[in-house]
Amino acid sequence: MAAESSKTPPVPDADISDHYLAASTSSPADELHTAYAGGGAYVPPAEGETVAKELGDDGADENLMPYKAIPEYKVCGITLTRRRRICLYVCAAILVLILAVLVPLLVYVIGPKIAQSALNSSVLTLASTSITGATNNSFVLASTGTVTNAGFIDASISFDNPVTVYWVQDDGTNTQLGTLVLPDLSVGGSTPKSGTVTIPNNTFSITDVEAMGTFSQYLVTTDNFSWRLVGSAHAKALGLTFNSLSLDKTVTLGGFQGLKDVTIQYFNLPSSDPTTGIVLDTVTKLGNPSTITIDLGSLYFDTDFKGEQIGTIEGSNIILTPGDNYLNLTGSLKPIDSNATELLSELFTYFVGGESSPLTVITTNVIGSNGPVSWLQKGLIGVTLTVSLDSTAQKLVSNISIPSMSVVFDPSDTTGAKVLTSASVNANFKSPFDFSLSIEEVEQALNFLDSSSNVFATLNTPLSAATSDQAAGTLKTSFTNATLAMVTGQDSSYQEFFRSITLDSSYKVAIKGSVNTVANTAVGNVTINNVTLDDSITFSGFQGLSDVTVDSVTVQSGSSSGIQLAIGTTIQNPSTISIDFGTDVVMDLLYNGQNVGSVTLPKLALVPGANSVTASSVFDPTDDASVAQGRVLLSNFLAGSTSGVTIVGTGSSVPYTELQPAFDGLTISTSLPGQTTQIVASTSLAVSISSSTATTATGTAYLYINNPFEAPLGINHITADIRHNGALLGTIDEDFSASPLSVPAGSSNYQVGPVTASLTLGLDALDLVISALASADSTGSVQLNSTLITSVGGYTTTVDYAQTTTVLFS
Repeated sequence: MAAESSKTPPVPDADISDHYLAASTSSPADELHTAYAGGGAYVPPAEGETVAKELGDDGADENLMPYKAIPEYKVCGITLTRRRRICLYVCAAILVLILAVLVPLLVYVIGPKIAQSALNSSVLTLASTSITGATNNSFVLASTGTVTNAGFIDASISFDNPVTVYWVQDDGTNTQLGTLVLPDLSVGGSTPKSGTVTIPNNTFSITDVEAMGTFSQYLVTTDNFSWRLVGSAHAKALGLTFNSLSLDKTVTLGGFQGLKDVTIQYFNLPSSDPTTGIVLDTVTKLGNPSTITIDLGSLYFDTDFKGEQIGTIEGSNIILTPGDNYLNLTGSLKPIDSNATELLSELFTYFVGGESSPLTVITTNVIGSNGPVSWLQKGLIGVTLTVSLDSTAQKLVSNISIPSMSVVFDPSDTTGAKVLTSASVNANFKSPFDFSLSIEEVEQALNFLDSSSNVFATLNTPLSAATSDQAAGTLKTSFTNATLAMVTGQDSSYQEFFRSITLDSSYKVAIKGSVNTVANTAVGNVTINNVTLDDSITFSGFQGLSDVTVDSVTVQSGSSSGIQLAIGTTIQNPSTISIDFGTDVVMDLLYNGQNVGSVTLPKLALVPGANSVTASSVFDPTDDASVAQGRVLLSNFLAGSTSGVTIVGTGSSVPYTELQPAFDGLTISTSLPGQTTQIVASTSLAVSISSSTATTATGTAYLYINNPFEAPLGINHITADIRHNGALLGTIDEDFSASPLSVPAGSSNYQVGPVTASLTLGLDALDLVISALASADSTGSVQLNSTLITSVGGYTTTVDYAQTTTVLFS
């Protein structure tokens, strides 16, 4: 035991196991002991020393032994016993070992894989892209976009070298186009991380010009395309740099989709000359469905219509941006052959008529802002754009007037439903274009409309010469032998048209139809067809032919049907219309309201102004009333007196049924002048006083007859009153009916007689006899009121005749 007690226990390390407990120095010394597992002598603790005892697993003291004061070790308020300290040392060693293995593994193995995975899973989207400064070997590319789904750690990515850009074709083939420097980018924010991409006008170096040209062709026509970006990069995250990362991203961008959205906003043809043709100015809206902006420089196009080239256009400084682009394009229309000229005519026709015209614009060349670019030319030359040239209907012709017109009826068509017309036409003309244009020929298809807008007649004129003044806005033309035709079933409107023209001063007719024109231009003659016409024409009317003057009346012959007269007339036509009825016009002759005969205007044709027409007339009263008025009229005529007569049209005046309403309303008032040559030129009356009784006397009378007629004048019976100062002196009553007297046509002073005159010698007679015998020639003046029953040819009529004559007394 002594030997054992001489052992000095080791002083425990500061890192003591948790089997050791610290005891207070204030405990009694004999209670303080230290259990030492290995045995040994007991050493009482000195003053101030700490006595520890070792507790067994069951809590009992074991091998208590004293030791010198041991410092206390506490971590987070926990006293570390020796055993605990040993455990801690072991853990620390293991941790160092783990870190020594894990950190390199993280930095060189796990970290790069995480970075590569984040790079692989990220999605690169370019929202907008621009291509400018194109040359054969490069262009400047600027773009903005986003990176999304970029892992769970904030990081920055840098690219070691320019990335290689491949075009991913539809069959999956990757075709290298060139290289592009990508800027650094950063991702952050919420998980998954994201960031923005900005490519600030970096150079895209083309490595395969031929492939770039093929791609540019695809770019124009496709809805979208894909670029594959391949390169190397390094990333920084958590203070670490991860090198040798592989970039392999596919970016999908929208293509131009064939540039199908093309419309012409403005179209003008301001001028022309024979060298360049018709100058063309347009503003064309070109829709770009892609997000790509591209600087195309100058573009040149052929303009085709229905497969034929009709002109060229071009534009400069063209930068195609996403959305609508308004391109100022200029050029000329100059057809290359006659077929193209015909199609240009058709194009003008569509434009004027307000119809859409499908044009084809084919790219013939492109010159970039830095000069010709082969890959741009390959992509764009031959690109075909379809554009619609839209317009609204143009009113080229308006305010139509007809300074002169002729209407000719065909006697073989007794309906009058078709008439030949010729006319000169004036109108206002407004060219739809500003270039020099002269109308040289005009063809018209006109519809005449009634008050209910029904077409009652058509007029189709042949292609006729025309002149136009573009500055003054006038057009003049004329046509011949066009047919004005009634529309079947529209008789009443057609009849009203002619009735109004015949009776009224004017008649306005609504006109609809079309006009075809041949215009001379700098590129030759072009036709503009189907020009819409919606206007009205005011026709000047005949005003009922109210101004008719009878210049002469000649008795030509007579028959049982009446006396035939030739009446020289002047018919004033106040209209600008000439009319040729092609047949006789027969009208009734009225005197004091009674029909005394007829007037025939043979093959009546009237031109504007005065018309000399010799009418034939038949004097033939048929009933008592008309006979009485006819006797007055004929007596006035033979006596040289003027009589007012009325010429009245009837439904049978002309053979044309469509004109009957017009003539039914025709009434012409005029004056019938009397004969200037008196029928009884003079009368001689000889009275023998020696043979007279106190109250009666017998005289012998001779009549001297003028016959201005063209037919013999027969005298069948003469009765007459002989008066002086109104008082009846005597009578003559001589009947020649048994052997009528015949005065030859054209005779002057033809003697008829002697005839017996019976006088009653009253105071008036004595006064006459005394004054006559007192005169040097023994004559006196008496009034002879005769009634002659005459005949002209086979027509017999009674005529009253009054005349002053002389009587010889012996």
